Amino acid sequence: MLQKQRIQIKKIFIVSTIFVACLHLGIRSLMSRRVINFLVRGESTESYLNNYLSGSLGNFGRVGDFLRKQVNSQERVLILGGHNFFYFPVNFDHESWAQPGIKYKYLVTENRDLPAVLSNLPIAFVDSKTKTVVYVFDQTWESK
Repeated sequence: MLQKQRIQIKKIFIVSTIFVACLHLGIRSLMSRRVINFLVRGESTESYLNNYLSGSLGNFGRVGDFLRKQVNSQERVLILGGHNFFYFPVNFDHESWAQPGIKYKYLVTENRDLPAVLSNLPIAFVDSKTKTVVYVFDQTWESK
């Protein structure tokens, strides 16, 4: 009798384990569809980042496309505010480590107003999805 119970418990355990594993794999594959499209169908990095990264995380995909066309390898861009430092296609400094006296071509903010002393800068590009604004700066940074 005890032997039969052990065999039944083993069968229940094995069936339960297989069921949970299949359920888990199914859920993970549904959640990973967009990554699978990127890996299998050859979606470009820029397209993937623009379509799927949240603007609230400090990801600048569309802004990066604009800046890549506007900034040469010797020029720098200054970022004010949040940034996750994951993807930015041009030379940049963040305000937290920017050294006074360095010249920046553009200034980038995300979901943030400019300080009053910089409020008259002309706007070069706006990404409404990420609430990111690129301003023409063309001056040296003096810790505003």
